[in-house]
Amino acid sequence: MTQSPMFVAFGSDAGCGNLVGVQPWLETADYASAGRLEAKLNGYLRAAAERGWLTPKTVVVFPEYTGTWLVAAGEAPALYRAPTIEQGMRRLIVRHLPAYLRALLAARAPDRFRDAVFRFKAPRMARLYQTLFSELAHRYGVTLVAGSIVLPAPKIEKDVLTPGDGPLQNVCVVFRPDGSPHERIVRKAFPIEAEQPFTAP
Repeated sequence: MTQSPMFVAFGSDAGCGNLVGVQPWLETADYASAGRLEAKLNGYLRAAAERGWLTPKTVVVFPEYTGTWLVAAGEAPALYRAPTIEQGMRRLIVRHLPAYLRALLAARAPDRFRDAVFRFKAPRMARLYQTLFSELAHRYGVTLVAGSIVLPAPKIEKDVLTPGDGPLQNVCVVFRPDGSPHERIVRKAFPIEAEQPFTAP
């Protein structure tokens, strides 16, 4: 199912900059690769640019979890056809069983299953996330608040988003118009009930 984008503008242009919030319609298949997700998100930004909404003073904000499902990028087609998230994650685990088992030994959260999945996929997720949102920020010359991603205690080291060894956190990175990441990562202080078994505040 494809949704037609809707555009709503509030206020008037005073030349001081603007905020563009993007609520993309995303489907499971959009996470098959970072390229597919980039193409979908780029379509929204291109439409905003055509309306004259993107300038060097623009801040673009993507919603929570937009980056989280990069955990599924590059997996077998059967994963994207799974009827539930749990069944899809089981298929992911079977495909990467040795790496998953190693991560399971290091898992600290009450929900060790989810902790281990995000932990062993974290390096690739972080790399895809940074490449995707850095490129979009640079392409359109805007400050971009990337949609959040779940990573273990991440940090920015020499302009690179790097997962750590600590607990999983729901975080997002702000990218400057030149594509570089801001040093301070935004970390969710109050995980919702569904996140609490595997995500630390």
